[in-house]
Amino acid sequence: MLSQLAKAFGVIHGVIFVLAGLFHVWFWIKRGFWVPRYIHAIALAAALIGIAVVFIQPTGELAASGAIRNYLFAAFVFPSLVYAAVLISSPS
Repeated sequence: MLSQLAKAFGVIHGVIFVLAGLFHVWFWIKRGFWVPRYIHAIALAAALIGIAVVFIQPTGELAASGAIRNYLFAAFVFPSLVYAAVLISSPS
């Protein structure tokens, strides 16, 4: 019972975050928000570093729980940090 509730909460949590992310991108487009091209280049480099980190890990280290989300998290956390740092440090 409790494990089913936890799984349902996880699914609902994921759906809410995906919808919030889509709304956020839509809101950025409507407001005309942009970041300089070099920020995208830095984020691309960070993504490549994240993917390299995934492939450098010993076999089964990230997949211990058997979930692909561990790989996705490791590969895309670096570009997210780049964009977050730019958004936090940029003047309003």
